[in-house]
Amino acid sequence: MSKLYIVVDEGELKPYPSIGEALENYGNLAEFVVHDRNIVCLTLKNKSDWEIETVPLKDIAKAILERKE
Repeated sequence: MSKLYIVVDEGELKPYPSIGEALENYGNLAEFVVHDRNIVCLTLKNKSDWEIETVPLKDIAKAILERKE
């Protein structure tokens, strides 16, 4: 399974291969939330079947906390 994380930032879409890399530009969760950012995950299930889902805030917070450890 292949995943692509896309940060929705002021109308722009920026792709990243991992959630950690998608969050590198944000110092903390408050900064991410205050600027009204979102992360969408595209998951390739098979050759032509994609799943699209918004990454929950709790997963974003966990990734930010893990980065600081």
